[in-house]
Amino acid sequence: QSGKLSGFHVDLAREICRELNVLERCQIEALPHKDLMAALSKGSGDVVAAGLRVTPTLRQQASLSRPFMQLPARFVTTVGQRELEGPATLTKPGDVGVVAGTAHEAMLAAFFPGIKPKTFPKREDLLAALKKGDIKAAFGDGLQFAFWLESSGASGCCRFLGAPYYSRAILGDGLTLVTRKDAPLIAQAMDAALLALSRNGRLNQIYLRYFPHGL
Repeated sequence: QSGKLSGFHVDLAREICRELNVLERCQIEALPHKDLMAALSKGSGDVVAAGLRVTPTLRQQASLSRPFMQLPARFVTTVGQRELEGPATLTKPGDVGVVAGTAHEAMLAAFFPGIKPKTFPKREDLLAALKKGDIKAAFGDGLQFAFWLESSGASGCCRFLGAPYYSRAILGDGLTLVTRKDAPLIAQAMDAALLALSRNGRLNQIYLRYFPHGL
């Protein structure tokens, strides 16, 4: 409504600039996602903050900061399932649902080999089955679940079950800032600022501003 850019990455960028004492010179430009890396390579900007997926190709093209957000996998269940306290109580085949062919299906098998899940073709089907009571819990992306729990589609039906689960091998490196390889001082500055924001609690404050359930 103010006509100014807003959002998680915008607030993070401003906090980094404030930490580095360059806030007055800090400019944030919105670009189409497909144009971000071209703009960085041309020197139109110094840092890309856009949740780019970390791939071997991206590592060859650019420098990456320390991760500032790891995206966990989580269980969700209905609020009526009060007897469930964690994955150990999901013992029957089909108690847990997961989207077929996803990293989360692979992670469920690796972390919880005793769980025999029911698979679904799409996340929408998975969540519909959870609301109907066809499954006791769903396993998937914690960030997407957090948004869904707050949505009108969930209608207050459900809650997180147990702790978040992380795996770099399966879920990737998380979200990082991207800089040019020929600008090592900028890369070092990003790491220093992110570490400071993590230690002083300001990074967590930004998380909770946009993800009230936390990650």
